[in-house]
Amino acid sequence: MRHSQSARVSIALAGVFLALIATRGHSFAQSSMPFQMVEPWQTVQIEHEDRQRRLKRLSNLQGIAPPEFYEYVVPRSQHKLADYPVALPVLRVVFSDKVFFDFNRDRLRPESSAVLNTVAESLRLEPPDVTVFIAGHTDAIGSVNYNLNLGLRRARSVAVALAKIGVNKAQIFLVSFGKAVPIASNDSEEGRARNRRVEFLFAARPEPIAAWLAEQNAKTCAPDGSAEGDNCQFRAQSVNLVTPGQKFDSSHAPQSISIDLRKSSVALNTPTKDVVIGSKVIDIDLRQKVFTMPPPE
Repeated sequence: MRHSQSARVSIALAGVFLALIATRGHSFAQSSMPFQMVEPWQTVQIEHEDRQRRLKRLSNLQGIAPPEFYEYVVPRSQHKLADYPVALPVLRVVFSDKVFFDFNRDRLRPESSAVLNTVAESLRLEPPDVTVFIAGHTDAIGSVNYNLNLGLRRARSVAVALAKIGVNKAQIFLVSFGKAVPIASNDSEEGRARNRRVEFLFAARPEPIAAWLAEQNAKTCAPDGSAEGDNCQFRAQSVNLVTPGQKFDSSHAPQSISIDLRKSSVALNTPTKDVVIGSKVIDIDLRQKVFTMPPPE
């Protein structure tokens, strides 16, 4: 008897609870509260912080050391994006230099697969309009032109590998700085090894990355009258990754990546079945500390 009465009380209370929910739901449905749209600029900082946590987590899952993170903030006065009325963060991601390439080589080492899987999986979880620059760097051994070409081939090798793994849509740019922007002294093997690297630069749009890159101090960009003193102008070129199972129309795409210098130029022929060169270019001048890019299509 007690059990039966308790059950009836429970059923009655559940009925009251459901009635309250129905009433609340009806009142919410009748509410005139407007829906609040979230603008892209309002989420960039959250996405920036999520990106770091995700890359750390994915690195751990792949059994590799997490990358080094370097954070920068580009003022609105430098990125000049009218629809982003805030300073924008840029995340520079550097994995171990020994993972990617041997000395004077552009073929990826087997150890790089875990890193590339980490980056690809992270990109699949990004907003579709995220921008990534793949920047190739070299040590100081060899000529300016040779190292520009080597850095570009290394960046392209990474892009091709990401295409084979498969990533979501993203704005991806390739750029080579050759030996112009070292992060360590080239007087020792350890320093040269650190300078042989590929870096990933992430932001909500390409403009803040280009603005930050234009502010870099180039060791070989100096008005000293030497041939290498003109190594100040670089070009970032957009690429489209042809992911597995996807067909891409390359009929209207440029057929090469070009890096234009005052006294030289480097070109890398393409397309391939994995990477198609896009139509967007960004010119970066390290002497004038400016970048230029065509207006949006």
